[in-house]
Amino acid sequence: MSDTENKKSATERLTDLENAMTQVVQAMQPVELMARDLMGVKEALKLLNNKLDATIKSVNQGGPITEESLSKFMIENNVKELTDKVSKMVADGVLAASDTVGKESFVVINEADATGNVVNPRMQFLLSALQHEEVRSKLEGSKVGDSIKVGDQGASINVLETYNIVTPQAATAPAESAAPAAPADATDAQAPTSAAPTATADTSATA
Repeated sequence: MSDTENKKSATERLTDLENAMTQVVQAMQPVELMARDLMGVKEALKLLNNKLDATIKSVNQGGPITEESLSKFMIENNVKELTDKVSKMVADGVLAASDTVGKESFVVINEADATGNVVNPRMQFLLSALQHEEVRSKLEGSKVGDSIKVGDQGASINVLETYNIVTPQAATAPAESAAPAAPADATDAQAPTSAAPTATADTSATA
């Protein structure tokens, strides 16, 4: 360390550190913007691939290629993708099927209008992550197969599936150890880390 640096006061050194951190943050901004751009490109490619697949299915059926037919197939593709994600989480032991929706359940529902017409065939999410308080409170304690009225327009949501988040078990204590193993904390729905399901709430497609 130079004599000049040794003579700096604590305030001056703190100022130097703040300036250095500001430069680091400014240098990271282009990287963050690039990451956002890449995510945008990824979503655009995903949408394009979905639309291309819907077009092929429309052609194979021999019907006209219309906005309605494309939208129908794109929604079916989205539903399949969401269904496959849940199936994988069940197979991986992250989710366990249940018949009652709990406060920390992972829930699959659909949405119908006042006439009973399904307007969104599949929505899936952690109940605790749902921001809509009315829907969250009505879902808690409901059973698979229940139809729940929401809003003042006669719309309803139907409970299709519900799952409990499986908390990883604590390591078993050696047999010779006299100290009992502490029970695993099951209060955190995000316990499975990267394998934990995230809120997904829309199967609609923009054709």
